[in-house]
Amino acid sequence: MSRNWFGFSHFPSLQNSSIRYQSSSGYASFTSKGMDGDLFDWIRRPKIISSAEENDRNYFIVRRRVDYGIEKEIERMKSSARVIAESLGDFGKCLRETELPNDVQTTEKVLEMQQHERDAIKEDFRISIRKGLQLLRQVRQTDESSNIDQHPSPCSLQNVAAIERMIAQLQDTEKSFDTFWQKHRLRLISCLELRRFEDEFRKLQNSFAKHMLRLEEQRIELGNSESSASRLILEHRDYRADAMADVFAARTLKERGLMLAEKELTESLNTQGSDSVGPKCEELTRMADALEIALEQRTRALEISRQMHSQIGKANDWCRRGVELLSSSPLDLFSSNNSSFTFFEEALNYLEEFIKEGDNLKMDALMKQKNCGDSGCEMMVLTSSDTSSLIAQVNERIDDIRRLSNSRRDALRKMSVDRMATINHNQQQQQKPIQIVSPEKNKKESKQQQNNGKLQKGINVSFLN
Repeated sequence: MSRNWFGFSHFPSLQNSSIRYQSSSGYASFTSKGMDGDLFDWIRRPKIISSAEENDRNYFIVRRRVDYGIEKEIERMKSSARVIAESLGDFGKCLRETELPNDVQTTEKVLEMQQHERDAIKEDFRISIRKGLQLLRQVRQTDESSNIDQHPSPCSLQNVAAIERMIAQLQDTEKSFDTFWQKHRLRLISCLELRRFEDEFRKLQNSFAKHMLRLEEQRIELGNSESSASRLILEHRDYRADAMADVFAARTLKERGLMLAEKELTESLNTQGSDSVGPKCEELTRMADALEIALEQRTRALEISRQMHSQIGKANDWCRRGVELLSSSPLDLFSSNNSSFTFFEEALNYLEEFIKEGDNLKMDALMKQKNCGDSGCEMMVLTSSDTSSLIAQVNERIDDIRRLSNSRRDALRKMSVDRMATINHNQQQQQKPIQIVSPEKNKKESKQQQNNGKLQKGINVSFLN
C-alpha cells in the first residue's frame, strides 16, 4: 500500500521503462520492472560520488547560469540599442523637418526643447555604453577566475565579440549623431542670432524715428531770451547723451551684423533671412549718421540762439543807455557860457566811448550770417520770422541811437572848437602889453594936440574962404 502511495502506481509509463543517468564515468542504464525492478534496486543502492565529479557538476551548473545571465544582458543591450536607434530616427527626422522660426522667443523655445531631447538621447548612449563595458568586464573577469581551463570557452568568446561589436556600433552612432547635432545646433544658434539682430534692428529703427520726430518738432523752439536758450541747451545736452547711446548701439549692432553675415558665408549655413543683413547694416549706418548730424545741428542752433540773444540783450542795454545819455545832456547845457572846456572834453570823450562800444556790437555780423549763412542751423535760427523781426527792430534802434550819437558828437566837437577859440581870444586879450606914460609928458602932448587942432581949423577956414 505504501508503495502505491509513493507514486509509481499512478505513472504507468514509468513502469517497465529504461532510464539513463549520466555520471562522470559514463551512462548507467536501468530498467523498471514493476515495484521490485532494477530501478528501485539502484535507488536503494548507496551512491558514492567523488569530489572531482561534484566540482565538475557544480562548475557547469554555475557556468551555465552565468552564461544564461550574460545572454540575457546581451539581449537587453540589443533591445536598448534598438530603442536608441528608433529614437535617433525620430529625432533626426524632426530635426530635418524643423522650420526656422521668425521670432526670438519661438527660436529660443525650439532650441531649448531640442537640446533637452538631444541630452536625453546622449544619456541613453552613455547608459548603454557603460552597461556594455561593465558586462564586458564581467565576462572577462569570469574567464579569468575560472580554474578549470586557462582558455576562455567558445561561448565566452562569442559573448565578448558580440558585446564589443555593440559597444563599437554605439560609439560610432554617437559620434555621427554628435556631428549631425553640432551642425543643426549651429543653424539654430545662427537663426537665433539673426532673429535677435532683426529684433534689435526694429527697436533701434523705432527709436531713431522718435528721435528725428522730436528734433523736427523742436526745430523752431530756440528760446526767446538768453536764459531760456541756456536752459534749452542744458536739456538738449541730457537728451543728446541718451540719443547718442542709441547711435553707439546702432554701430555696435552693425558690427554684429557684419560678423553674422561673414559667418553665414563662411560656414554655408543658409539661414533664412540672412541675405537681408547687409542692407540692414547700411540702414543702421545711415540712421546713426543722420541722427548724429541732427543732434549736432540742434546743439549749434541753440548755441547760436544763445549768442544772438546775448548780443540782442547787449544791444538793448546800449540803446537804453544811449537814450538816457542823449536825454540827460541837452545841447543847451553845453551852449551855456558857464560850461567849461573840461566839461566839454569829458562829455565828448564819454560820447565817443559810447559810440565805439556800439560799433563793437555784433548785430551786423548776425545780419551778414542771415544773408549768407555758412550752415543750415544758422539759417534756421536767423531766418525764422520771429528772429528776423527781432533783429530788424534791434538794428533799427541801434541805427537811430548811433545816428543821434554821431550828431551829438559832431555838435559837441563844433561847440568845443568854438569854445576853444573863444577861450584863446580871451586869453590873447588878457595877455596884450600896456604902455606906461608919465603925467608931464601927457600935458605936453595934450597942449600940442590942441595947437595942432587950432592950426588945422584955421587952415580949413582959409581954404573955404
